[in-house]
Amino acid sequence: MLVGFFYLPWPIGLVWGQELRRIEIPSSFNPVGSGARALGMGGAFIGLADDGTAASWNPAGLSKLNKRRASFALSAFDRSEDNTFGTNPEADGKQSVSQGNINYASLVYPLKQIEPHMVVAVTYQYLYDLNRQWQVPFRIISETVNAHQTFDFEQSGGLSALGLTYSVIPVRRWRFGIGFTVNIWDAGFNPSQWEETTRQTWSGTLNGNRFNMVTEIYNKYTFSGYNVNLGVLWKPIKDRLQIGAVFKSPFKADISHEKRTSSDLQYPDEPEADVTNSTRVVTDETLEMPMSYGLGLSYRLRPNFIVNLDFYRTEWSDFVLEDAQGNRTSPISGKPIDESAVDATHQIRLGGQYLFLRPGSSINDYEFPLRAGVFYDPAPAEGSPDDFYGFSLGSGMKIYRKDPKSDPANPTRKDFLAIDIVYQFRFGRNVSSAVFENLNFSQDVDEHTFIASAILFF
Repeated sequence: MLVGFFYLPWPIGLVWGQELRRIEIPSSFNPVGSGARALGMGGAFIGLADDGTAASWNPAGLSKLNKRRASFALSAFDRSEDNTFGTNPEADGKQSVSQGNINYASLVYPLKQIEPHMVVAVTYQYLYDLNRQWQVPFRIISETVNAHQTFDFEQSGGLSALGLTYSVIPVRRWRFGIGFTVNIWDAGFNPSQWEETTRQTWSGTLNGNRFNMVTEIYNKYTFSGYNVNLGVLWKPIKDRLQIGAVFKSPFKADISHEKRTSSDLQYPDEPEADVTNSTRVVTDETLEMPMSYGLGLSYRLRPNFIVNLDFYRTEWSDFVLEDAQGNRTSPISGKPIDESAVDATHQIRLGGQYLFLRPGSSINDYEFPLRAGVFYDPAPAEGSPDDFYGFSLGSGMKIYRKDPKSDPANPTRKDFLAIDIVYQFRFGRNVSSAVFENLNFSQDVDEHTFIASAILFF
């Protein structure tokens, strides 16, 4: 489900402009790959990785492909957050956002004339969605302040990577493939930036004097860096069992941060005390991205029935933000890195696929899959991860055509087009409680995602 800086001038203690340095990622913190077919199996695909999206799951899987193909996937989601503020119940309520984007695209080219068998690919993957909208009212009462506050926040953008993949089977009789993908995270090649606008309005009294105040903070972030995904795929039992493993390297991303602020404070009874100001600053920051790794198993119970199981771990304690002044903080908690306690997360994904073949023909010119999966997809948090769960359901159709080069008396088929769709539901209950502890905050999150993909063979 990488990164959005959510600099949140929150009420109570933060109300006068102090900022909380943390990173807000509305989508899953642990996206491992893309494509409707893989996600239809709950995202359990590291040990199978046998289609055009394999580069995003386990680049070694491309070594199994013998045909050129182009892949394309579109996604749409709706996310709702039912927020509870124990100290400020007037701010309770649901916030939601919906968005669509290009989820994945790739071009896969096997080098058939070369031994050992090699495959190269160029890919695009949309990894982290950073779209979010909040509109929250607050009532602030203290010894000096009695005011109504409205908080409006909008964040748009995301992180994506251009990938260059190479995969090979060193010795065919070993039934062992290896591969790697070099990911280029750069807004010059693909969208890897986001913008956010925070607008707050206050109206009330300060030390007995009436006041009105409007502040606006605009942030724009441009993200760039490089990392490598390494994968292996082994078939110890031919036509039955496959074992895959993937490692995604840590890297240090460069961030260009533009920040603009404005404020207008007015005292209706004492206009000479009004204050208006604005600032603009551009700084260079760095973000240390954590390493992650996973293991996948794929077992073929029948020729048309596959079951997959994946385990995946991300080392979130190595996720560090360093600002222009050299301050190092945990982007998860917003605390100095030596005061933060963020544990690694462990994903578990289980899914399968059953193929329905057209009966009564020696050549099946199409087939219909039924896919389903469940998963545990926790989000990192201070103290202990927040629990998120989900399931997926998917189907589609693969169309074959008769090979014109085959014997008419004994025709054979060739792949032509595969179309897949998936619905995924991901949810968390009573999560994010460590984010705003002074407000006794928690939220229930529901995410609905639809993905449609197509693979054209040529």
